Amino acid sequence: MNRYRSRGRNQRGVVMVTALVIVTVLTTLGAALLVRSLNESFQGHRAVDRGAAFYLAEAGVDQALATLSVNPNPAGLVGLTQSLGGAQPLGSFTIESATQLSPNVFQVVSRGVSQNEIRRVEAVISLAAETVFQYGMFGEKRLEIGGSMRSDSYNSSLGPYGGANLGHQGNLGTNGTTYGSIDMGGNGPIIDGQLMVGPNVSPPESIVENYNPAGILGTPKVTSPPSAYPFPPVVVPTDLAPYCNELKLTGQTVVTLSTTGGPLGDNRYCYSSITLNGGTQLTASNDVIVYVTGCITTKGGSILGNPTRPSRLAILMNSNTTFTMETGNSQVYGAVYGPDAAIDIKGTADLFGSLTVETIHTGSSTFLHYDESLQQRTDVSNQSKPTVISWRDLN
Repeated sequence: MNRYRSRGRNQRGVVMVTALVIVTVLTTLGAALLVRSLNESFQGHRAVDRGAAFYLAEAGVDQALATLSVNPNPAGLVGLTQSLGGAQPLGSFTIESATQLSPNVFQVVSRGVSQNEIRRVEAVISLAAETVFQYGMFGEKRLEIGGSMRSDSYNSSLGPYGGANLGHQGNLGTNGTTYGSIDMGGNGPIIDGQLMVGPNVSPPESIVENYNPAGILGTPKVTSPPSAYPFPPVVVPTDLAPYCNELKLTGQTVVTLSTTGGPLGDNRYCYSSITLNGGTQLTASNDVIVYVTGCITTKGGSILGNPTRPSRLAILMNSNTTFTMETGNSQVYGAVYGPDAAIDIKGTADLFGSLTVETIHTGSSTFLHYDESLQQRTDVSNQSKPTVISWRDLN
């Protein structure tokens, strides 16, 4: 009897030990699986955060590209920080350093942070100046075009306007974002190009007064970019300022500006005002820049600019002044820029070149032919086209 009882106790002991061993093994395996799962989860979250930090660093480079294109001053970039992700922040980027390596080349280091992960990206950026004369007409605040206005384009470097030398870049624009910033003037104009309105307008055609899609030949007909078209100020160079005198021409007079005929022996000129009347002409034999601190008036069949190469003459108006084309068939062959200036076209006018000012009003018989060769006038620039010429991950 005692022997059977002892054997039973031994069997129960073996079962208990076996169960404990099994439980221990299972617990160990479970703990190992849990540790592995937690480690994989941690590594997964870390990989996500590292990826997010990398793309945040890339976003910092993109911001540097956008900023340098309109303001090539690297000092203003250093320390720039921005958080991304809305209500649940993804992280942030910071521009750690920005260095000018040469006149048009910059080195930028951007740091992206997501949770506890940090990534750094270095980019070397080259800037190529772009002309301020990107449009046939651009009214920074308002563009009002007459009922029979026409626009198209050509390239004066390829020959005279017409025939095979006819393009479709008669684009018009404004930075305005309210209704009426562009007025198409009673549904009459024909625009062989596109309209551009101010940034982030949806739908963009909603702010065009008297909108007539049939009168716009480009595709898409109206666009709205993510940022405003830059309008930097015009500043008369200090060495040129003492020579800003009035210019008034009458009686078939012709004045030709050259690259060595300026008051300082270069291609720069300055006038306090310009008045052309009675068949007079102010022209340019090569690429010149004319600063104007007062008003411009043309009338009586006068001609402003070079009829063969409108891109030769660039006029920069530096204050709250007006360019008025009075009654009579005046002609402009050139490019005019003035961030605070207004253009008022009262009579019949033929325009070959580009007008980029604060406000524009055209008469009903205005014919605009944008000169595509103005794309080469990068000596008058409002922004630069950035290009990444090298890139590396610093982690």
